[in-house]
Amino acid sequence: MKAISIASLMLGAALAVPAMAQVMQDGSMKVRAISPEIRRGAPSDIYVMKFEPTQITFRENAQTKEIRTLPPSRFTSFYVFAPDDFEKANQAFADSNYKDARTMFANMKRKYAQTSVIPHSLASTAAYKELVSALRLMDWSGAKALADQYPVRASELTPEMANEVAVAKIMGLIPDKQWDKILTEVKAIKSLKKNLNLYQLSQLYYAEGLANSANKNVVQAIQDFSVAAVISHGANREITADAMKKVIDLYMGMDEVKKFIATTPGTTLMTNSIAARPYSVRQAAAFYHMYNLMFPNQPLPDSYKVLEKYYINSQLKKAAEAAK
Repeated sequence: MKAISIASLMLGAALAVPAMAQVMQDGSMKVRAISPEIRRGAPSDIYVMKFEPTQITFRENAQTKEIRTLPPSRFTSFYVFAPDDFEKANQAFADSNYKDARTMFANMKRKYAQTSVIPHSLASTAAYKELVSALRLMDWSGAKALADQYPVRASELTPEMANEVAVAKIMGLIPDKQWDKILTEVKAIKSLKKNLNLYQLSQLYYAEGLANSANKNVVQAIQDFSVAAVISHGANREITADAMKKVIDLYMGMDEVKKFIATTPGTTLMTNSIAARPYSVRQAAAFYHMYNLMFPNQPLPDSYKVLEKYYINSQLKKAAEAAK
């Protein structure tokens, strides 16, 4: 079992003491805590029956019937480690199995709800991972619903959690095609310079691309989708794949590209000068080539295969000339 949260309940250095949190048969949670009022401040395993903002209700050991209460300020730290079910959910998330991870984190958000008053608790961590899973699945409506009902008080959100909630609410505008509002909201959150991570930025650029594409601002939409595709360095694969597809779609819809393809029949690889191909054709071919390298199991429409003959690099050119 691995630690996912070490929650400090008051300012001060936390001691790195190995411990394991587990839910007992009576519903109490075994954690390791440090308080000057418990065993003279030594790290102690206690059995918490109830977490509340004003007090912690607990038993000092598994055998005693005596119930004690202390305010959170009397605890230096709680050490919360991940139970087995949490580890399974984290592994599913790490394996990009976001559908199963989302379901498991949703269950654990409810199961460990009593810990929600602890900063960085099991419940708040599960809620965060559930939200991120929904965003990775590109379930914009579902992500917005989770953000609207996020179970952590705004004052207790970490900056990354707060950014995730804000991004989810913006992405939730996509299903209703609120394009102008998306552009306004994305501009606003970027201007605040909230240190958005690369995943969050890729989602926002993707949303801008959709909005600009719908508003017929094709050049800007291509730029937005291009940034969305590369900014997470391929880690956000779902958005990367769809953004690259949309770039190719936009290029293939250009009159210049349609005309060039229609007037250059044949299937042999073009080895002529770069100038013979318009910039838009070269870009479409390059994105087509990169997409197939990155996502070989997610084929593009057959009608796009024509782009193969318009992509050239030094190695391909050398091989083509050697074959003559």
